[in-house]
Amino acid sequence: MEVSFWLRKVQRVHVVYAAISVNGNREKGAFSTKIKVPKAAWSSDLQRIVDRNGKILKAHVDNLLLDQIYTDIKTIYLQLTAIGKPITAEKLKEYYLYGFDFSEKAFLEYAKEYIDKRYKLVGKTIEKGTADRGRQWLNRVRKWLEARKKTNILLSEVKVKELRDFVAYQLTEVVVVNNKKTYVGYDNEVVRKDASFLKTVIKSAFEEEIIDKNIIRDTKLEIPKENKDVIFLEVFDLDKIHLHKFANEHLQVMANLFVFQSYTGFAYVDLMSFDYDKDVFVGTDGKQWISKNRGKSSVESLLPFFAKAREVLRKMGGKIPNFSNKHYNLCLKEIALIVGISQHLTTHVARRTAAMMFLENGCDLEIVAKMCGHVNAKMTQKYYTKIRIQKISAQLENAGRLEW
Repeated sequence: MEVSFWLRKVQRVHVVYAAISVNGNREKGAFSTKIKVPKAAWSSDLQRIVDRNGKILKAHVDNLLLDQIYTDIKTIYLQLTAIGKPITAEKLKEYYLYGFDFSEKAFLEYAKEYIDKRYKLVGKTIEKGTADRGRQWLNRVRKWLEARKKTNILLSEVKVKELRDFVAYQLTEVVVVNNKKTYVGYDNEVVRKDASFLKTVIKSAFEEEIIDKNIIRDTKLEIPKENKDVIFLEVFDLDKIHLHKFANEHLQVMANLFVFQSYTGFAYVDLMSFDYDKDVFVGTDGKQWISKNRGKSSVESLLPFFAKAREVLRKMGGKIPNFSNKHYNLCLKEIALIVGISQHLTTHVARRTAAMMFLENGCDLEIVAKMCGHVNAKMTQKYYTKIRIQKISAQLENAGRLEW
């Protein structure tokens, strides 16, 4: 961005004009400063008022005004750049002459404030993992803006078009690795949740009266649900992890965590907050039981403290070590390779494995729902039916005797 000044004769008087140039283009970016200067006192080369020796009169009031014009336009340019607003010479002239409301918050700044507020609710109304997902979402939004060659946008600029573009980008994102384009589109469920979170942020800005309209409130997005197989481990695969002696002590701990999850049905957040003294009690039958409210739904899970779960807890010194979900999942990938399991292991696979074992060992749906802390048995029924179909289908294919 550049600002140049020159003299123009207007009705027998010489007036200083300014021209704004952006990327070498100054079309429609010229305007009058209304500063009148004798032609003999103006230097075209220096673009300022000079004395008889051709030196700039730095203290001259009109030179100070020209300096101020340049500074004001430069400031507007930097502010527009910071919020990712498209900039042209004409727009800069318009904003300089008629003003621009920079009090309106930029989208990324407000989104960060919103997410930071959520962090203050951790342990009260939301879990840390839920708050962390807000920051992960913000990083994905930044990547979307960068791909569109923007650093930011205003809250008021987030409209239906932007929301749909955000969804389309996430479904089809392509990155360049070693000069090759690689498709890395996100899972449909991630895209759906990200779009919903974006709508929530805009809704919050509207409710706080930061923006006048919430145009995307009722926007419906067609993001198809993916019919994915439910991954779980058979008992013999789980035993591979349980019985293997890992040379790496850290991987051994991670393997123990996975086995503990597989015999308790804990989700990651519940695993990390498990406290033996608070969550385990002796029932009227004289046996140990686990009673714990699920972090996600606050629904109580009640289940026997099975022997294998007690065994791995003793190996870990009676306490669950804390690790990030991301780190835990990365270690599970390595564990799967070492013991020869083809399934993609994640912390949630352990929870599904537990539910499957409970069901196959004679527990009815209502009981399994209670043990896993499901909101209701319908969730368990849907899950169980899908798994049973997968197992029956796999067994019939292996048998090779029946066709359908």
